[in-house]
Amino acid sequence: MDIGSILLGIALLVIVAVYVGRPFLRARATQRETMTEREGLAAQKAALLEQIRTLDFEHETGKMPDAEHRQQRTRLLNEAATIMKQLDDLAPVPARNGSPARIEADVEAAIAAIRAWNRDNTRAREHGNGRFCTQCGKPRDAGNKFCAHCGFRFA
Repeated sequence: MDIGSILLGIALLVIVAVYVGRPFLRARATQRETMTEREGLAAQKAALLEQIRTLDFEHETGKMPDAEHRQQRTRLLNEAATIMKQLDDLAPVPARNGSPARIEADVEAAIAAIRAWNRDNTRAREHGNGRFCTQCGKPRDAGNKFCAHCGFRFA
């Protein structure tokens, strides 16, 4: 094999890699352009809160010493507080459905739906035929006499 065929093979490989990878690069650039400042800050806040949860879990399981946990948690909390302050300083989000009366009506409808669901769920619990364990709240099958998670005996 001569050097020309090797170079041709490498060039062809590079062209195919660029062609195949182009949609991935374009999607990332489009996503960055369409994200508003509020959405970007909210994403950063969510990522920081997840890091704090992970840090606490690592500390609770004994994988991280107390001093290091305090130091990293304080740093992450300060970053999250800064981002939350920036979110608060942004202009409020305009209402999507228009008038305040319409928003209030939507909220009232949602509250009524939640109350109806709670009322139905309470009736089912009282009669012992609910879809969830009354002790631990885990889902249950209709034919079970005991909860598979906590062992609670159903009526």
